[in-house]
Amino acid sequence: MSSLRAAIYTRVSTTDQGTDDKGSLENQETRCRKLCEAKGYAQPTVDDVFRETRSGMDSERPEYRRMIEAAKDGAYDVVVALDTDRLARDFRSLMKVIYDELNPAGVAVAVVNGGVDTSSDGGQFVLNMFALFGDYDRKKILKRTTAGKKHASSQGKYWGGQAPLGYAFGDDAGVLVVVESEARVVRTIFRLSDEGVSAGHIAGMLNQDGEVTKKGKPWRQAHVLAALNLAPLYRGDGKDNGKAGGKLQAPAILE
Repeated sequence: MSSLRAAIYTRVSTTDQGTDDKGSLENQETRCRKLCEAKGYAQPTVDDVFRETRSGMDSERPEYRRMIEAAKDGAYDVVVALDTDRLARDFRSLMKVIYDELNPAGVAVAVVNGGVDTSSDGGQFVLNMFALFGDYDRKKILKRTTAGKKHASSQGKYWGGQAPLGYAFGDDAGVLVVVESEARVVRTIFRLSDEGVSAGHIAGMLNQDGEVTKKGKPWRQAHVLAALNLAPLYRGDGKDNGKAGGKLQAPAILE
């Protein structure tokens, strides 16, 4: 039986937090522990399980950096993950993780889906193939998503994560409807701006009145400037969708 010391790396994106599907942090850890048992690795302690809730494209995500530093300190011999895309979202980034960060520290990578690891030449080859195919699939998804974005944008529909301040999504996907409580804040911002009040002072006044941003945070100058930048949309003139084409349309909030 192997006596390798194992660490487990799990990751979900911010939007996936709180889900209980097969890709949740808890299920990832369970499946990784089963692989550790099957391979005879020493079961990771609580400190050797790294639970990430940041995008895989972010090379400075905190749990990833903590894992790398622990590897450099000789804390473990192998990192176990559910899939290659838990460690990195594209082939080039994964190669950096394995060959620039972990290999120099003498740490291998084992992946549950596929059952391969980099402790052998054959395992490294198979893992590279897994990563390449995964990267190809992600690029196909991105291409389809971009096409969908352009189609929606050409029809004047909103494509993005959160509706702009003053709006929410209606029953028809991508169509914006006015949220009066937020629209009132929008009108206040533009009224104060027309009176010559600076964006920074407007933010301060909104905070004094107990108002919060769309995400429930205190107002800052940048938030006010972002709202002011949406003037054409708020006036009902629409906002150019850039390379996607067309104009984003929404009911007017300002006269």
